[in-house]
Amino acid sequence: MSYKCNYCSRTFAKPYGLKRHISDKHEYDVEEEGETSHSNLPWEEPGLWSDDDDNNNDDVYREEPGLWDDDNDDNDLPSYREEPGLWDDDNDDNDLPYREEPGLWDDLPDEPAETRNLDEEIDQDQEIDDLTYPLSIDDEDLRGTTLDDAINDKLYPPNTEWPNDIYREFMEIVMEYQLSNSCGDRIIKLIDKSRHDPDKNQLPKSTKEGRKFLDGTEFPYMKFKTVSITDFQDTTYNFYYQPIIHGIKVLLLQSDVNEEFIYKYRNNDTSAVTVKTYGEQYESDWWNVTEKNISIDNHLLSIIIYADSTTCDHLGKTSEHPIYISIGNIPNWMRNKPNTKVLVGYLPKLKAKDNTTRNSAFFRKLQRQVFQRCLRILLSPILNKEDMYFVVKNKVTSFTPKISVILADLAEAATFTATYLPSTSRHPCCFCLIDNEDLNNMALTNVIMRTPKTMREAIDTDQANELSLHTDFNFFWKFNDFNIYEATVPDRMHMLDLGITKYLLGFTREFLRQKVNARAVKEMDRRLCAIPRYPGLIVLKNGLENISKFTANDYRNIMKVIVFVIDNLYENYNDGGIPCNVLCDVFHIYLKMYIMLRQESFTEMDLVELQVNIKSSNVIQLVK
Repeated sequence: MSYKCNYCSRTFAKPYGLKRHISDKHEYDVEEEGETSHSNLPWEEPGLWSDDDDNNNDDVYREEPGLWDDDNDDNDLPSYREEPGLWDDDNDDNDLPYREEPGLWDDLPDEPAETRNLDEEIDQDQEIDDLTYPLSIDDEDLRGTTLDDAINDKLYPPNTEWPNDIYREFMEIVMEYQLSNSCGDRIIKLIDKSRHDPDKNQLPKSTKEGRKFLDGTEFPYMKFKTVSITDFQDTTYNFYYQPIIHGIKVLLLQSDVNEEFIYKYRNNDTSAVTVKTYGEQYESDWWNVTEKNISIDNHLLSIIIYADSTTCDHLGKTSEHPIYISIGNIPNWMRNKPNTKVLVGYLPKLKAKDNTTRNSAFFRKLQRQVFQRCLRILLSPILNKEDMYFVVKNKVTSFTPKISVILADLAEAATFTATYLPSTSRHPCCFCLIDNEDLNNMALTNVIMRTPKTMREAIDTDQANELSLHTDFNFFWKFNDFNIYEATVPDRMHMLDLGITKYLLGFTREFLRQKVNARAVKEMDRRLCAIPRYPGLIVLKNGLENISKFTANDYRNIMKVIVFVIDNLYENYNDGGIPCNVLCDVFHIYLKMYIMLRQESFTEMDLVELQVNIKSSNVIQLVK
């Protein structure tokens, strides 16, 4: 049985799919008719898909602890949330709201575009996957980078026609701050009352009318498409994405990105004292070496990838897995702005109907294969490509794109590198082959690094399990002169705020409970609650009782006062404990490390000082 849409010719196998289609595509059509046809739909609660809810602006996007942990709808709230401003480590006011733009899928054709099969290009040593649909990449994804394309972009730059500038700025505010329709309508009424000439620079009659305008407007290089990946337990999983070439062009269309764009390697060594400073990508040794290995007629285009599984509601029952790109040709402060990151896709997240299937080896392997297939579709247009022409600073320039960094938390990093999860691995690091028993050994000097060559040899010789490596083929092995294990690194928010800081606070509470007494834990919470209000400081009303719901910003505020909270917190302690002043020293040393790691640049002396702090005996003593 199929369900046909009354507003277009599309058909669906399930009523739920038809409901979602009508909600996303024909919301305004339904409203204009004055009633909704229910001939093919089961009854649904009134207002279930309405966009008029005044609480829409309260949605919080939380990051899940693990990549695939949302399979069960009864899961508890995730232990930490993604902070607004995904990469903004330095300005808490620079929010990057994670939001699907209205009308994002409106340009998708009803019938799939002509595709070409790339099975013949797959390496002979690649393992055959268990996915339902064969690999196919749209020819359109590969277009738009020739010299003629770049000249055309320069002569006829794409733009969007708006009724007026005030209209455009108003809708930018609505989308950036996720304002509800009722809130936007109040702003429109207020502005209309204060204007002397109501007919000049008119705003939309309502916020909903402005959203309808966005839905019907074609934005340059913002055409998402869908491709089927696999069927699993009566569900088809699709990959929603836009071509990565379009994402690059969206970034290069930004005027501020053009102003700060860097073409060549910059040597920042001071000739007098020869002090090396590590800061921007274009000042790094990687950039210098990579630039020398590409064509002399090309410039290096550094591609940064960021993927993060994100919860989309307060209850933690709806989640997506977006993937973003940015470029390393701009300074760090510029890259922290929301408009210098582009959403290029939503990775499908497989769900199992029972725990037996969810914990099976077949299901986990299928998840990895789906992930690799999506990356192959997204990144194939830049795979070992040269002479890709783009318009930068109003000039047509040829580039060689290279993936420089993949930002991810530990669970995401394990997925990118096809290594075991750190919590269940003998070699928990995706960067090297350090043993889990040596993680606290700061005196270790001989560490073997992972490389694509050694990992492939391990698979060929049946030693993958000994190196905590999955036997699946890794698409990143196909990139020339690229080490996926070296390029995958955690961002500062996950490494510091949601990693070390979170662990250290949890460890301290457990230490007080076991080695001191329960009253010390309560006193710690009481002191946190008793801190007076101060500009720029968030006061935690319940102390650390709700630590599982803390954001990265909450942890940052705790670090500002933690030394004063634990100072003279206790006098006596049980065997195996440490004095309170030693505990304060541990946090003091960590705060010095924390401040240094949040710097935008480092000198050799900074790195030496950081190394000394890491090897501090007090820190090792507590962590052990």
